[in-house]
Amino acid sequence: MLVRLSTSLLLALWLAASGAAHAQEVEVETAEVAPSVSEGAATEATERSASHGADLRIGVLLLPTGDMDPATTDALTELLIAAVASRGSPQIVGKEEIQNHLGRDDAAMLECMASTTCLAIAGVELGVREIVSGTLGRRDGTWIFVLERIDVRTGDVSGRVFRVVEGELGSLIDALAGAVPELYVEAVRPGRIVLVTTADGAVSLDGEPLGSTEADVPFRRELVAPGMHELTVRALGYELWVRTVEVPEGASVILDAVLTPAAHHFEVPALTWTFGAAALLALGGGVTLGVLSGASVEGTSTMREVFEFFDAREREAVSANVLFATAGAFTLAAIIPLILALVEEPAPASIAVLPRLELDAVGVSGLGLGVGGRF
Repeated sequence: MLVRLSTSLLLALWLAASGAAHAQEVEVETAEVAPSVSEGAATEATERSASHGADLRIGVLLLPTGDMDPATTDALTELLIAAVASRGSPQIVGKEEIQNHLGRDDAAMLECMASTTCLAIAGVELGVREIVSGTLGRRDGTWIFVLERIDVRTGDVSGRVFRVVEGELGSLIDALAGAVPELYVEAVRPGRIVLVTTADGAVSLDGEPLGSTEADVPFRRELVAPGMHELTVRALGYELWVRTVEVPEGASVILDAVLTPAAHHFEVPALTWTFGAAALLALGGGVTLGVLSGASVEGTSTMREVFEFFDAREREAVSANVLFATAGAFTLAAIIPLILALVEEPAPASIAVLPRLELDAVGVSGLGLGVGGRF
């Protein structure tokens, strides 16, 4: 009793402050409980009622869940009625009238809101075009409510709001009143772009990278905002592909990106870069060892130290020569794919040109190139 009294008092203060109570026009009609209506009859009657257009009313009700006090939800239903009426809505049907016409208690009404057939019956019996329904629960001092705006003809949910509210009843009243306008915000359904390219490349939408494409494999981008967008595809060896496309709401746009080969385009093969870098490393090592091998004996040394010194310099000189030869081999290996690319006859990807060292028991006995792969 105390809960109901405090709830009613808060609602009265809220309605007086907002002036929304004067905006509602609620008509209460007395009628007997409607008999059972078949699904086919309900659908036919709903189609007839749809012809009345603006004359149809709006149903509003809030249902308790869990251990929620039904008296509190009944009082808060008045808040919902006032908030909906303040939007200039036509006549409104409250919770009591809805339940009387359908002959259902709170638990049965929860099931009804999830049934298209039951909603159709409500549309026939009450002459409503939509129902603003909600559920309210409380757990560990936290209020939880869900509001939905349901089209009774189709069962589609036109708007949905979910809230978790901390605090006392006043916080719940503010949150509940503030949630009603969100039910009437038109939801924007995103579109989709499906792109098929003739070469591997990178896709951007309005300058933002989306990902990479594979030749003749559809590239999909979901959740694209409706409207005009600039789509670009960049691929090595091809001209930039740019298109301005319009993405309709909730629709897919399918595009074929036929890429044009770029004029006077030359791409340095990856093997050239790899072997070129190896050649530079070998050349740098050879130069370093060559400089070291040219060092002179300093100061006074014994005969043994002199021999050891020159032996070390000779090994450095031999190593430098090996590195110079290796650098030459790598250079040749880098030039071959470059020449093949220049004459537009690239070597198959399965062919590899690699330097080959021949070793024996003493050391390096030979240096050359080896060609391997599948033919």
